[in-house]
Amino acid sequence: MKRYFYLAASLAPLDLYTKPPVTFADFLQDALVYISDKDKKLINILRELIDIENIRRLLLDQKIDDRGNLSEKALDEAILAKVNLPSYAVDFLTKYITAQSRLDHFAALYAGFFSYYSNTGNEFISEYLRFEWELKLWISVLRAQKLGIDFAQVLQFEDSKDPLIMGMLVQKDVSDLIMPKNFIKLKDIFANFSGDPLSLHQKIEEFRLSKIIELTQDKLFVIDNILGYLAQLLIIEQWQALNPQEGLNRLNRFTMNH
Repeated sequence: MKRYFYLAASLAPLDLYTKPPVTFADFLQDALVYISDKDKKLINILRELIDIENIRRLLLDQKIDDRGNLSEKALDEAILAKVNLPSYAVDFLTKYITAQSRLDHFAALYAGFFSYYSNTGNEFISEYLRFEWELKLWISVLRAQKLGIDFAQVLQFEDSKDPLIMGMLVQKDVSDLIMPKNFIKLKDIFANFSGDPLSLHQKIEEFRLSKIIELTQDKLFVIDNILGYLAQLLIIEQWQALNPQEGLNRLNRFTMNH
């Protein structure tokens, strides 16, 4: 607790619409002075989500997000040689050879990430990643329902024996989806904003931030609070940097079936 007391005590409140008092990069630099080597690995897991998105960006010849673990050159070399990447990423790159096949099956890479880190040993990271996984799945299912797409198609890379996946698949013909209590708000968000993609994306980001706050509210001077602050900064910076079209693109990329 002593290790993180000063750092945690200095954290200013964050919200989606106010410029943060510190950038992700600057806060990360300051935090690394205090954080143990063991806890640095937890930060790397958060940043690995950026690395995954950056793989897509490289496939599309787009500029990468520099908040990931790997620079553009390092990531490009890692993809080419299939080294310095987690085993789930190497498996994905080995199975799907061409750029187009990798893009067509990109949801498999996300599925691999969430499966690989299903038990990290840290309460916040494990619960947060579980939330992000379930959020992506429910968004995909809600959109599939709206578009008349078979749920099995959007969940094809998931374990069909998993209770959550089974519960989704059996509802393929249900007009009013039964969702867990903690995702009822997401259902309402879709009902109210599905016709306005940018507003939908905005409300989903608010929903994500509220979950992070919930997960860290009683963990003031431990690594979980620092991790939660970094996760919030990632979301807020992404939102504030968006233009409307990019907002729509990010919403599409956020679902498991794109």
